Amino acid sequence: MPPLLVNPFRDRICRVFSHNNVFSFEDVLGMASVFSEQACPSLKIEYAFRIYDFNENGFIDEDDLQKIVLRLLNSDDVSEDLLMDVTHHVLSESDLDNDNMLSFSEFEHAMAKSPDFMNRDSFFQFISDSFLGMLIWRQPCDPAALRETPAPWHGGT
Repeated sequence: MPPLLVNPFRDRICRVFSHNNVFSFEDVLGMASVFSEQACPSLKIEYAFRIYDFNENGFIDEDDLQKIVLRLLNSDDVSEDLLMDVTHHVLSESDLDNDNMLSFSEFEHAMAKSPDFMNRDSFFQFISDSFLGMLIWRQPCDPAALRETPAPWHGGT
């Protein structure tokens, strides 16, 4: 199974890094530069923010945080109480102006307090490793199409 199929943020990665839901060579190069070990942390944080901003309103709000939690955990195992507790905990720790959402600067500040975010075993590295490992030029980003499009290294043509 191509790694993208198991990445919980595959649709967001596709949306953030592609144009018209199709990867061009330039899109691949741009993504590779962001996920490169040499990329500056602020650039990685910027793209992580964009991936986590599901509704693309320029903030990571309660709905975005809940989607993140549900994607990282098996949604069948997450009670409404746990979901609300985690969401409120993240906001209480990171929402500096108490508006129930994280601006980019608040997100950046929270990531600066989390040095593991940039480490190889971090979630962001998981995003980069699993996604870069399966890229094919002009690969459709529709998850249903990904299931129907075999990867060439898995016996596809």
